[in-house]
Amino acid sequence: MGKYFLDTYALMEYLAGNKAYLKYFSSDNEQKTSILNLMDLYFHVLQDAGEDSAEDSYVQFKQLVVPLKDDDVKDAMKFRLRSGAWTFHTQMRWGMHCPRVRVSNF
Repeated sequence: MGKYFLDTYALMEYLAGNKAYLKYFSSDNEQKTSILNLMDLYFHVLQDAGEDSAEDSYVQFKQLVVPLKDDDVKDAMKFRLRSGAWTFHTQMRWGMHCPRVRVSNF
C-alpha cells in the first residue's frame, strides 16, 4: 500500500483518463491533496469543461483534502524556492517544457 500526495496535475491526468496515473488512485493506496490543489483543479475544469464538470470533480476529490497549517504553507514555499520547482501551470503559462511531473509520497 502506497501513500501519495496528489498535485493538481495528477488529479487532472486522472480525470483525463491517463493510464499512467491510475495506479496512484488504486483503492490499495492512500491519497491526499490540499485545498489549494482542489481549488486549482476546480478552476481548470471550470475553464475547460464548465461548471457541472467542475462541481463533479470537486466533490470527487474533496474527501482527499488534508488541512494545511501555516508552517506547511511556509515550508512548502521555501522548498519550492530552494528546489527551483515550477508548477506545470506556471511552466505552461510561460511556455516552458515540463518533461515529467512527480506524484509525491507523503
